[in-house]
Amino acid sequence: MIVLVVELLAGRYVATSRYDREEAEWPPHPDRLFSALVAAWKEGEFGDEEGAALKWLEAQPPPRVRASDAHARKTVATYVPVNDTAIPQAGRKADSRAPSPDAWRLLPGTRPRKERRFPTVVPEESIVRYGWADVDSQGDQRHVAALGRLAAAVGYLGHSSTPVRVALGDPAELDANWVPDPTGPLRLRVPVPGRIRELEESYSAGERPIAAPAARYSAARRGAAGVVAASVFGEAVVYRRVDGPRIPLHASTVVTGAVRDALICHIEDPVPEVFSGHGDGGAPSQRPHLAVAPLANVGHDWADGAMAGFALLLPRETPDGDVRRLFAALTALDEEGEPRFRKLAMGRGGAWSIERVVGDAPLRSLSLGRYERPSRRWASVTPVVLDRWPKDRPGLDPASLIRRACAHVELPEPARVHVGQVSPILGVAPASHFIPPEGRTSLLRPRVHAVLEFEQEVRGPLLLGAGRYLGLGLFTRTD
Repeated sequence: MIVLVVELLAGRYVATSRYDREEAEWPPHPDRLFSALVAAWKEGEFGDEEGAALKWLEAQPPPRVRASDAHARKTVATYVPVNDTAIPQAGRKADSRAPSPDAWRLLPGTRPRKERRFPTVVPEESIVRYGWADVDSQGDQRHVAALGRLAAAVGYLGHSSTPVRVALGDPAELDANWVPDPTGPLRLRVPVPGRIRELEESYSAGERPIAAPAARYSAARRGAAGVVAASVFGEAVVYRRVDGPRIPLHASTVVTGAVRDALICHIEDPVPEVFSGHGDGGAPSQRPHLAVAPLANVGHDWADGAMAGFALLLPRETPDGDVRRLFAALTALDEEGEPRFRKLAMGRGGAWSIERVVGDAPLRSLSLGRYERPSRRWASVTPVVLDRWPKDRPGLDPASLIRRACAHVELPEPARVHVGQVSPILGVAPASHFIPPEGRTSLLRPRVHAVLEFEQEVRGPLLLGAGRYLGLGLFTRTD
């Protein structure tokens, strides 16, 4: 295996997320490193061997990655001079070396300043490792040597304020904690065949390069064999309540319904099916679409069940273009320079001021770890709305209907299902206390709490039943 080691010499990493200018990228995407290698090849005194090595590398499967946890710094606005302005050439001879009388315009103090933001993370370890495909033939070994020469010429990664040292590494020290997994929750952009040509064409046109395709990754599990099962939901965007009335978890659909309505108003028409939940002609979508999950103070001795915020959960198969449209709506600013999506009107429920959580969650209630990390045992935080009325017949009892609901979100069938009106999670109200959303008669069917036990580990988020897109049937791990 070829391993490239990136050392962050300043102990931090500055690079903007492709989707959100307020958020830092972490871990550094493999395509980010690949683009730096291509830049080193073009800028340095390298030849065909290095070019052939890059073409070989872009054809390899996505690499495994070793990157520690990182903590995001608060992003603040910085006003910096714009790039050098063009100097008028009128009256100058073509061969004249005399400075232009307008050269003073190049001085930073005379150029206009524009707002910039530099999202930054501070990793717990300043070393990031990438492990690509197995290297067998002698020709591949020559590629490795050429890539080593290119790696030594890379001076920074992401923003130019992130100096790095890149070198070949020992495969025995890779110890990857992020591995390619088609069901994984993390998207990392990776090089693919033709990526070098795309970078060259973008550079020649004076444009930013188009985004490379994203591969899905999941956290490596020690001792686990194969791919961990996961539901249809993947990426999450978390918002917290900044101000507004206290709303208990059993009234969560008041919030989640208002979030869906507000979000659709902020996305430019035509609203994609993955967000609206409606297909052609307005019929209900038969595909997984955006869900809104309530995040509440539950699961400990002092839990009071109050909602602290919510999470927007995207289906794993959401097209990259639709993801960009969502983040464009979430980050759009009004005339006062504030995010448009910062107020949530809930009718008789009042109104919330909301704020997106970037980086580490300020409250445990807003942390997604308990909802995402793999586990064999899960318990409902909000009750499952059964897809149909249960009957006293085999296959139509509540436990069987919940097994069927697991299949609807691509989960394996649980080995055991325990159904009742009470959840084992502290701070959660009985199922009968939860308020159905207004105007949705299909969600007036029976609501039950459940505990699921699987034979294998399952990765969340888990949302089951008829009300899953409004946050009903939300489960948390219990081990």
